[in-house]
Amino acid sequence: MNLPFVSSGPLGIPTPAVGASDVIRVMLIDDDKDEASLTRSLLARVEDIRYDLDWVPTFLEGLASIARGEHAAYLIDHQLGGLTGVDLVREARQAGSLAALIMLTGIRDRATDLAAMQAGATDFLTKGKTDAALLDRTLRYSISHAVLVSTLERSRSQMAGLEEIGRILVDDGPTPATVEHVVELIVDRFGLPQIAIYLVDGDKLYPAGQRGYRRPLPSLSRVDAGVDRVFRARQPVFVPSFSRIWAKETIVRPPATNCPYRSWSPAS
Repeated sequence: MNLPFVSSGPLGIPTPAVGASDVIRVMLIDDDKDEASLTRSLLARVEDIRYDLDWVPTFLEGLASIARGEHAAYLIDHQLGGLTGVDLVREARQAGSLAALIMLTGIRDRATDLAAMQAGATDFLTKGKTDAALLDRTLRYSISHAVLVSTLERSRSQMAGLEEIGRILVDDGPTPATVEHVVELIVDRFGLPQIAIYLVDGDKLYPAGQRGYRRPLPSLSRVDAGVDRVFRARQPVFVPSFSRIWAKETIVRPPATNCPYRSWSPAS
């Protein structure tokens, strides 16, 4: 999702950027249609960011919207028929959502705030005491926070994937079944649209498994500097795609008896 006010700061951490022009989609989950009109009016007063508000009135529609992940933030009323916004936040988090979930309450009370926080709410707003500036600031903070959480979770998942890949190769070696499993892990954890795994054989590398390539290269020669680095390395590395496209090809060096590498690490 392209968020105009989120840029990559030091260490790749998302930070607010000024001069936004893209539209930010926000979902309001509230059984009161008048609240949708009021919230839309408040968002229209924000000068430097364009917000587009959608609205659903029920708990189930709200939960389905969060699951689709089509909005940058979700404003959730505390009272949703027989259920509550806290229940909605809890179910969304249990389902794996990392989105910005902002609770709306009629009266600010500590018990509700604590319950929402424990359920996983990103922030809180009190109806009737929220102006355009506060709503805008809360949305920007919550979305930036959600992007950071998502980035950290993706990094955690990728590191776990690298460790699992290293363990699999050390334990089982580069068998056809192992290579297939490694390909699936890389696609799942790194989201790469194209991936090819090559195995070292003499002075060349030959494809052992791939996803997304119509015609993977039949072999790679050591004359290429990147390939030569693989031969000299003592553990598997990621190297740039040799087909010059936006993807990565993974070069796998079979484990040697004197080289019990434990995990992979990306190479620049």
